Amino acid sequence: MKNIIIAIIIALTAAISAIARNDQPVFKDVATIPGVTYSYISPSMLATMGNRTINTKSIRISASELSSIESIRINGTTDPVQQAMGIVKKIIKKEKLETLATKSNGATGSSTSVFGRTMKGGKHLSHLLMLESSSSGTINITYLTGKISFNFNDLNF
Repeated sequence: MKNIIIAIIIALTAAISAIARNDQPVFKDVATIPGVTYSYISPSMLATMGNRTINTKSIRISASELSSIESIRINGTTDPVQQAMGIVKKIIKKEKLETLATKSNGATGSSTSVFGRTMKGGKHLSHLLMLESSSSGTINITYLTGKISFNFNDLNF
């Protein structure tokens, strides 16, 4: 329940940022498919959060640095997984994201991949996409844009 609330807060934050920067939600079309939980946080919502820190199990970031947050959770159905993964591949290509970190657990079948693009100077990311899959077939995708101060110590790797 806590993770769902956090995902909703993060998604609301992304929506606010997207409106302010004229960004459009990239996973919006997947949101209507059965088995998909979708969250979007607008730029306006992010702005109202001030300097609050958004914490998940994998990342910790100040809301004031974000332009958008979008999150989807897919519970193992083939069609939405394929559609979402197609969107992920387009984002990686369009935004020129590089692999920042990967983690696979052969014993559990779970994996985490983090993609991003650094801003000039290399101290911040402008885009962060995290893809997490579990052995049960559940996939979580979180996509953040903005000036992201990211410390890999924040990852539970």
